[in-house]
Amino acid sequence: ARSTLASSRRAIDDLRRNPDDLASEIGARAARFTRETGIRSTVEIGSAVEIGGETTLASETHEHLLRVLDETLANVARHADAEHVLVQFSDGAAGLSLQVVDDGCGFDQDAVGPGHYGLVGMRERAVLIGGALLVDSRPGRTVVGLEVRR
Repeated sequence: ARSTLASSRRAIDDLRRNPDDLASEIGARAARFTRETGIRSTVEIGSAVEIGGETTLASETHEHLLRVLDETLANVARHADAEHVLVQFSDGAAGLSLQVVDDGCGFDQDAVGPGHYGLVGMRERAVLIGGALLVDSRPGRTVVGLEVRR
């Protein structure tokens, strides 16, 4: 019930927020993740995008990117037993890249059973915006990356 309430509050907050500044929004979500979970997070924004600068993404791309970030962070909190998360984002002429790296226990992608749709949903979101979701996981390091070429 607490998890559902927290999720509902986040959704309402997201509706009230106007995330024109994607870099700041990514930073805010990582900070909220740390407050809610106690897992340290670091955000690195690529040189093409500065904190306080604006990106020129279609609203659909913007929304899917943030939802992939949210789902990845939720998976870290639920499953990874991580101590630290690194969120890296860049948006340049070649495209955009979002990577979430954690230092948790890792997982076997082939062993994810039925009823778990997080990775499936993230892959579908990536395809909808012309991108790809890349996952590399082993004990001590999992990387989830969203790459969208222009």
